[in-house]
Amino acid sequence: DNPASMANWYPINSTASTGLMLCDDFTSSASASRCTYAASCPGSYNGSCHPGHVWAQSGSGSSAQVRYLYSGTWYELTHNKSYAFGVRCVLDTIDDTIEEITCPDNCKTCSNSETCTQCNDGFILDSGKCVKESVPKTVTLSGTSTKVTQYNMGDDPDYPREVIEAKAGITFVPVGTTCSGELCCWYGVTAVGSTCTNVGNIYSGCNRTVCKWYAAKKICESLGEGWKLPDTSNSMANWYPANSKAASGLMLCDTWASSASASKCASVASCPGSYTGNCLPNSVWARSESGSAAQYRDLNGGTWYEGTYDKSTAFGVRCIKE
Repeated sequence: DNPASMANWYPINSTASTGLMLCDDFTSSASASRCTYAASCPGSYNGSCHPGHVWAQSGSGSSAQVRYLYSGTWYELTHNKSYAFGVRCVLDTIDDTIEEITCPDNCKTCSNSETCTQCNDGFILDSGKCVKESVPKTVTLSGTSTKVTQYNMGDDPDYPREVIEAKAGITFVPVGTTCSGELCCWYGVTAVGSTCTNVGNIYSGCNRTVCKWYAAKKICESLGEGWKLPDTSNSMANWYPANSKAASGLMLCDTWASSASASKCASVASCPGSYTGNCLPNSVWARSESGSAAQYRDLNGGTWYEGTYDKSTAFGVRCIKE
């Protein structure tokens, strides 16, 4: 390697028989024989043989480094590469032991027993875990080929929050937790007590995920080509009541009253960091925008209203593919 790595060759590693058995240009000892150089290597730099010198790997141009033993001292210096010096070879010891790692479930590769780096087919990476890649339930609007997600995004048991987080990079927090960024959603009890009901025990009006507009837009786009937020004036107009029936429909919810087509889900002040601080699951974001505001639809007392509101408001999210 280099003279520095050769420093401990003498005297501790040079003992006769069991050691390196170096030789000294001037004198013999318990650690080295004597081997004065002789003029018997014609063609070398000075025609002499120098068995007490040992080549090192480091070099520059026509010279290379060397160690030599002289009168019990182990010297380091540089000499012309055509000198006739002794040769010793080294084999660096490399620990090539590979610790066997058992990857977490559904991992293709992992960095340790808890962290995936690639996933098997059908799974996607989410914060070092592989979660099942799935598709949300949809409803095909009557008389059209347009598909609409049946649940507020984040509530579908076939398309859970973990998948959305992995694909869209959205922040989901429990109701009551402050989220101040643009990509925020709240989940849990967004309406309580007498302010919410169930229709056929299918999709409770009490537990509906709500998101800010930019989060809503990114969630829909993350579903793949053709998916987007709905258009309030056209595609959303016939959502209620014809396409909102429980179980087979969109299962919308109403601020004031429940019906055969909608659960009741009045707002509750539990989405801090949103524009009003309220969760508004009865409202659904649309894609039309202007500045800091975007359009939405709102079911209120059996009427399906259209309006515009600040993008940081916490509304429900449905996605369409036309």
